[in-house]
Amino acid sequence: MNLNYKLLDQFIALTLESATKFSGTIAPLVIKNQKLSILKNISYGPLPEQVLDIYKSTETKNSNLPITILIHGGGFRFFSKDSHAAVAAELAKDDRLVFNLNYRLTPKHPYPAGLIDTITAYSWIIENAKKHGGDLNNISIVGESAGGNFSLALCLHLFGVQTLKTNQDLPKIPEFKPKHAVIHCGHLYVSNVDRYLENKDLNLLVLRRILQIQRDYLPPNSTPKDFSLELADPLIEIEKLAATNQRLPEGFPQIFVPVGENDPVGGDSHRLAKALETLGQKNRLKVYPGEGHAFYVMTKRKNARICWVDIFNFLNN
Repeated sequence: MNLNYKLLDQFIALTLESATKFSGTIAPLVIKNQKLSILKNISYGPLPEQVLDIYKSTETKNSNLPITILIHGGGFRFFSKDSHAAVAAELAKDDRLVFNLNYRLTPKHPYPAGLIDTITAYSWIIENAKKHGGDLNNISIVGESAGGNFSLALCLHLFGVQTLKTNQDLPKIPEFKPKHAVIHCGHLYVSNVDRYLENKDLNLLVLRRILQIQRDYLPPNSTPKDFSLELADPLIEIEKLAATNQRLPEGFPQIFVPVGENDPVGGDSHRLAKALETLGQKNRLKVYPGEGHAFYVMTKRKNARICWVDIFNFLNN
């Protein structure tokens, strides 16, 4: 059987584009009657994609709320802050000031555009969170899939483990840094897809999607002279530290690593948790039986509810 991979890849892209539009419309409607204050489309930079929403419970009596930064997934190409409105709402209902980000998407904007946006947004949040009632001494990051990649890369950059190399001006690293990070089903090693090719249990559509992510996210030829690619693969930077018996910088965020048992990129989560344990952190990998990728976005499902309890127990301790 001869497959036309170009048509197959187009089918995958069109399907995910439709899912992005649908979820971007439905998710905000799902939370419409919830007791939330939402400030929409606040600019954190000069580009049209550099916007965020700010969520807060209208029932809060806390004038100094924990700050949580939400970085959506979608293989660096799909979904948005709107598609993840229910996730942001879930975090806000835990009495948090939530910043839900958009960032530039591939293939139009390959690495490091989305990570630059994440770094830019973080600095803007540090400068502006206090006037919205945020506690700069209690900052956490929640990232899923591609957002998990950005979240881990952001932590590495902020703490000087591996700063982003780019020909663009970046904000000065702020004094206030995150204390916790949830790296949910992170796609953390984008440049090496060979490890998936021998997996006979992997669905062809999933494999083509993983190949598509690599092709879209990494710049053409992958080695332009004006920057390097270390933070495209933040897992490898963590594993390098672990392999050389180093330690994470003082104050580096504690990390929780939830992942579904059947997640096709779940191996990255297992490797991250193992490396962090070698580096002195508690092994906080938790595997949810029978679940696939990004299952926590379906916030009413049984395992999603268990995962959310686990997330809040982690963030609140």
